Amino acid sequence: MQTSSDEQIFQRAYKEERIIVSADTDFGYILSQWK
Repeated sequence: MQTSSDEQIFQRAYKEERIIVSADTDFGYILSQWK
């Protein structure tokens, strides 16, 4: 999943009921905007 977009990662995690662990500094912002 290294080449996947943030949106693809969120969609897959949601679909598979997984938790995302990231050191990416903008992931919190993306999470707050994701629907």
